[in-house]
Amino acid sequence: MAYGIAAYGIGHALNDLTLACWYNYLIYFYKKVLLLVIPTGIAFAGQITVAVVTPIIGYLSGKCNTPIGQRMPWYIFSIFLTIITTVLLYSGFKSQNGRIEGLFYFTSMFFSCFSYASM
Repeated sequence: MAYGIAAYGIGHALNDLTLACWYNYLIYFYKKVLLLVIPTGIAFAGQITVAVVTPIIGYLSGKCNTPIGQRMPWYIFSIFLTIITTVLLYSGFKSQNGRIEGLFYFTSMFFSCFSYASM
């Protein structure tokens, strides 16, 4: 049992390091390539989303009983949502109105982090 807990802890730490690298690249991409004004705000909103949504999804997935298991519907849903949101996050959406552009990327980040928390 102790090895399972240690393996889970190491896997979770490596997952967080991977996510930190992804956030750094995303901030660089938004700031240097897309020339967005608030790339760190978008990444920060993502971190807040993960912090709030993860326990809620954990609770709801624990209550989910389906023929394919408790968590499998969440995994399947998150795979498709991750694909869609990754395309949106790197789509290079541009608008004459900076608020619409910011709202697009904030919304995309929210759903991306929601899918991350569902895995």
